[in-house]
Amino acid sequence: MAPTEAAPEARILIITPDDQEHTDILRFLGRDVTIHTVGCGGDTGRARQLIENYDGRVDAIGLDRLPLTLRLNRASMAHPVHQRLAAAAQSTPVVDGSGICAGLERWGVILADRAQPGIFAEKHILMMPGLNHTGLTSSLMRHTRSVRYADPVVFFGLPEFPGMGSRTTLEQAAAPILETLCANPSERLFPLAEPRARHAYHGLSRWADVLAGDAATIRRFGADRMDHKTVVVDYVTDQDIADLTARGTSIVVTMMPSLIDG
Repeated sequence: MAPTEAAPEARILIITPDDQEHTDILRFLGRDVTIHTVGCGGDTGRARQLIENYDGRVDAIGLDRLPLTLRLNRASMAHPVHQRLAAAAQSTPVVDGSGICAGLERWGVILADRAQPGIFAEKHILMMPGLNHTGLTSSLMRHTRSVRYADPVVFFGLPEFPGMGSRTTLEQAAAPILETLCANPSERLFPLAEPRARHAYHGLSRWADVLAGDAATIRRFGADRMDHKTVVVDYVTDQDIADLTARGTSIVVTMMPSLIDG
């Protein structure tokens, strides 16, 4: 019997909006995968250059925090700048993970509820933000009707007022919000964890039993104390865990733990 040939190595480029650069090698489904992560420093021109340089030299190019499409509740809108980035590649597929993210978020909520039944039942849930977390939002809504959105606060700094962040209000404002975000710099979509926002609307996070969305956004806009609260996010860093723990968070649920150790 002839020996089985080893599967060829896969090479992936990940472009991020920050300044990081590192290379990781992992074993996935019996195949070595080399993942080269390069930051564009918020410069979409630099991101386009990276895509053009690596086009045809890697098996896939991933855009991290540079979504091709923005989705909020039932509204969706192609991000014109990021779409042009994807179009810069002639042969290598350029993806942003949106095709699988919503499904993984739904499955993650199911698994969390199985592991700890009732963890989301009839809880006050605050999406921080709801933007591009449609799978997470829809799954959490199966467990409670009490869901609000921090998107107006996170992206526009609006003060608290009656009905702000409600599902009804957001349905009416979703399209204008997406139009505005598509016309603004990409970094506005993912606020940094620091510095923390100091505003009176911390009452929103105090109202919530569960804060769901992005770890950095929750850290920036959440209250100084989050005792007895549950945080649900796609992934966390060691810094996220340390900060959330220091604020008294009881449970942190991650939907998509990293394949890369550390």
